[in-house]
Formats: sequence, C-alpha cells, structure tokens
Amino acid sequence: MSFAVIGLRGRSSRVRVEVLTNREKLVFQALRDGLTALETAKALGVSINTIKFHRKNLYSKLGVGSRLDAVRRFDAGEEAYSSWHA
Repeated sequence: MSFAVIGLRGRSSRVRVEVLTNREKLVFQALRDGLTALETAKALGVSINTIKFHRKNLYSKLGVGSRLDAVRRFDAGEEAYSSWHA
C-alpha cells in the first residue's frame, strides 16, 4: 500500500494516494490550475453538479474544507502529487 506524507500548516498526516479516483485527480488538477467549476465541467464534458460532487468527495478525503486548502496540502507534499502521474 502506498502512502504519502503531506504537511499542512506544520502538521503532517498520511494519506493513501489510492483513495482518490481518476476523476478526482483530474478535478484536483483543474483546482490546481485555477479553473472554476464551470470551466472544469466544460473541459471534462460533465455537469457543474458532477464537478461539485467530485470536489466535495475530494475535500472530504483530504480532510480540507476549500480549494485553497486542498492545493496547499498537496503543494506542501509535492511527491504525493507527482506520484499520481507516474
């Protein structure tokens, strides 16, 4: 089982990289790129409600409450993010 250590405001936690679905990974990339929910929905060919659903699940799995916190969390542990694209 693969784990990544991710720091958030001086704390660290372990998050299983596998907990994110492929779609959640795409939604995360869109968050990181600064796309809005509507832009993400158009890019992925789904409804805005589908993007909101994926964001909600993504935030829950990461233990964060916002787009900024999600991006900060993974920018602090870049190795976790880069392992998604291996």
